This record gives sequence, structure tokens and C-alpha cells, in this order.
Amino acid sequence: MPEMSYAAWSFDGTTEYQTRINGMVASIMQFGVPFMQAHSTITVLHQALLKSKRGVPPDQLDYRIAAASFLLGQLSETEAFLDTKLVEIDERKDAAAEYFRRFAKNLRQYLHHGHSGP
Repeated sequence: MPEMSYAAWSFDGTTEYQTRINGMVASIMQFGVPFMQAHSTITVLHQALLKSKRGVPPDQLDYRIAAASFLLGQLSETEAFLDTKLVEIDERKDAAAEYFRRFAKNLRQYLHHGHSGP
């Protein structure tokens, strides 16, 4: 969407629903469908994820990037990405950091047990 930000379509009873629905459909057709078509392969999607702006690690995109690298069979890149992210969260003990550590550990176990992607 041109605003490059979250857009909410709420149905709170103060707006006529058909107008709101028509706006949703128009936005999806104008912005959503072209985006999905342009990112319809894992390779293109992976490249877009790598170029995306991310927040404080671990960002939600970090999980997707690691998964996409794995699905592409880029196992050394997957390991290197996990290593980088684990260094970035270092000694943090918050829930997001702990959850990413668990994700990284499980993905590594999967990789080391002979799984080389799809």
C-alpha cells in the first residue's frame, strides 16, 4: 500500500459495510495481488525478506529468512544467519530472545539430522 504501513479495516458499526468492503477489495486487487504475483517463488521472496527493514532482533522476519534459506537448500547460509542473530541477542533473557534461541536450536537439530531442505 502506498502508505507503507499497517492499514486497519474495522467493522465497528459506524460505517456502511459495503463501502468498507469495496475499499478492501480494491486495495487487495491494486496492491496485494501484484505483490503476491511478484513474490511467487521462494527465491524471490527470500531476496525480498533479506532486503526488508527489520526491527530489534529477533524480528519476526528473522524466522522467515532462516526458514526460506533452509527451503532453498542454503544450509551454510542458514547456519550463518542463525549464528549472526544469536550473537545479536547475546545475553538477553526476555521471552523473544529465548523463543528465538529455541527456534535456532530446533532448526539446527533438524539440519544436523540429515534434512537438507524440501
